[in-house]
Amino acid sequence: MHDLTSERGRAVRLRTRAWDLIAAGRWAEALTDIDEAVAILRANPPVDLPELVDLLNYRGEVLSGLGRPADGVAAAEEAVAVSRELAATDPVPLATSLHNLGIRLAQAGRDEDALAVALETLPLWQQQAQSGTLADVAALAAAYLSAGNRLAAVGEEARALAPLGEAVRLRRLLVEHDPAYLAPLAYALLDHAGQLAECSGWVEAAAASTEAATILRGLAAADRGYRTDAARALNNQVACLMQVGHRAEAVEAVEELAALRRELAADDPARHLPDLATTLRRLAAERARLGEWALALPAAEEATAVLVELARDEPARAADLWDLSDLKATILEHLGRTTEAADLRAQLHGTPRHP
Repeated sequence: MHDLTSERGRAVRLRTRAWDLIAAGRWAEALTDIDEAVAILRANPPVDLPELVDLLNYRGEVLSGLGRPADGVAAAEEAVAVSRELAATDPVPLATSLHNLGIRLAQAGRDEDALAVALETLPLWQQQAQSGTLADVAALAAAYLSAGNRLAAVGEEARALAPLGEAVRLRRLLVEHDPAYLAPLAYALLDHAGQLAECSGWVEAAAASTEAATILRGLAAADRGYRTDAARALNNQVACLMQVGHRAEAVEAVEELAALRRELAADDPARHLPDLATTLRRLAAERARLGEWALALPAAEEATAVLVELARDEPARAADLWDLSDLKATILEHLGRTTEAADLRAQLHGTPRHP
């Protein structure tokens, strides 16, 4: 006869180890532990259904992380089926499982199905959030965000604006109670700004992206892990500011973005040097467009150095390097350094743009 206490204790230990393995990115090992824990639960009735739902949801995440999106969907669907048995007394497992299923479906490219699930999830969290706990309100905000993004994914950009705006509103309320929600607010603002831009609401998009960039810059100052997100927010801010004609503000934001991407490239050149090159080229071009020739030159020279490095492994970068050298020659001409400009143009005329 099985010792149920011993068996269930082993399942709990396996689950705990699986969470640690997931955090370490060791997906395959985590899957082995999760599968064993699920088997133990099912072999020892009465099954702890909330525990089983939790394990199945994580199983879906791990399978998707291992590049098996269809299997991830199947695991998430199983979690939903089990959690429906609990819904009469506790709707939270079902709401959570549906939210996870929506994520898995989106990862599998099933956007229409993901939208249907998101719309089913939303009223469950709306009802649950009436209890007023921060966790429930946070879950409702995530449900609105998911619904908005799923609508956008199927081409319903205008309909996506309302749920995305509601996600922003709720996360503002959460921040008033707990500053830990600042990062989620910034991400909601970025998604909202993106859809506003898709609908040509550039003024509102500029305001939302600027607020997101401000939040993430502040977070990155205290935690370097936010630097990549801060760079993304700044990049979006620049695009929006350019669209509304605030070129001087946009150029200052590009300058800040370049500084951030220098730091990122110093830590991980393979990942961030291409973005740094793009930012520096843009900075040089925008400074030149504003007639700030003395400020444009160092940006052009730094961009050239980065592109030369990248072109060693990517010959296609030669065209970018040619265009940048042409810009640099123009800058030199405006600075009165005509001999250097002439020499550079002579080199360009002897070099094909597409070698």
